Amino acid sequence: MRAVTVALALAHVLSACVFVGQRLPENGLEERLQTQMSAIVVNETSRSAAIGILGPPDLESQFWRLSLHRLSEKDTAWRLYAGVPGWATAKADGYVLLTYDAQGRVAAMDARTTYGVTGMTLPEERSEYLSVSLRAGPFAVQVSS
Repeated sequence: MRAVTVALALAHVLSACVFVGQRLPENGLEERLQTQMSAIVVNETSRSAAIGILGPPDLESQFWRLSLHRLSEKDTAWRLYAGVPGWATAKADGYVLLTYDAQGRVAAMDARTTYGVTGMTLPEERSEYLSVSLRAGPFAVQVSS
């Protein structure tokens, strides 16, 4: 009798599709990226100062005088949805393209972010990764997360 009661209670919970778990935290990458970008001044900031602000570039060319930087944030939350345990992972990437003049100062810059959620997602969570186009000076770069 007790097993039947537990089974009926479990079936009721599963049929209601109850969500239990953590919500993914708000992403702070865009604000962090804006703060770092505001510290870089076109025609004034040197290449070494820009690298000090953004960190080492993921892609760099001395010949073309450009650098591409990526900043990332990743958060994971546990979930229980309809009785099935799982996780959701939110990943944000910020990309910064900088070009430099002959004296090594920042000549142009552009920045964009991508955001996506994978795993056990809720309806209100965005669930696809996007690609972004960056343009700084004569250069354009397409980046996919």
